[in-house]
Parts: sequence; structure tokens; C-alpha cells
Amino acid sequence: MFPTSFRSTAHGLSAGAGKLGAVIAQGLGRTKNWLNHVMQIFAAFVVCGLGTNLLIPETKRESLEYIAQKYHNEGGTEDAISEVERRAEEGEGVVRTEAG
Repeated sequence: MFPTSFRSTAHGLSAGAGKLGAVIAQGLGRTKNWLNHVMQIFAAFVVCGLGTNLLIPETKRESLEYIAQKYHNEGGTEDAISEVERRAEEGEGVVRTEAG
């Protein structure tokens, strides 16, 4: 759903933040007051990640053209969006797999 440049930038920031956190944790590891709460801190991050994940719209079985029209308004007029929706309803551009 997101362009490759955004995804790669977000991945790089995520990796960098993890490395920075590891460096900071080494410095803070000498004061062991917070170690009892590490699992609670991790749980808070998991809940935040789950919450933000639920905000992203589902795009399963939608063509890239439809996603670009609907969410990014690229080259989009209402007629173009209607055409993409019509094609999606008719099954054009939708990849289907058949169970054998």
C-alpha cells in the first residue's frame, strides 16, 4: 500500500531506533531499578504497535491501481475510481488462486 521509498525509510528508522535503544540500555543497565519493569515496557510497545496496525486499511485482494486511486488519489477523478471499482467487482485485475 505504501511506496517502496516510504517502506525502506521506515525500515531503516526502525532498525536504527533498535540499535540506539541497545546502546542506551547498556548505559542504563548499571542502574538496575528499571529491570523489574522490562516486560511491562515491552508489552506497552506491543499494544502501541497493535493499535497503530489496526488504523491501516486492509488492502487484501485489491489491485495496485485501485489502491492508488482510492487512498492516494493518483490520477484520480471520480470516473476513474468508478471504473476501478467496476473492474474490481467484475474480477478484472484480481489475482485468484484455485485450490486443487
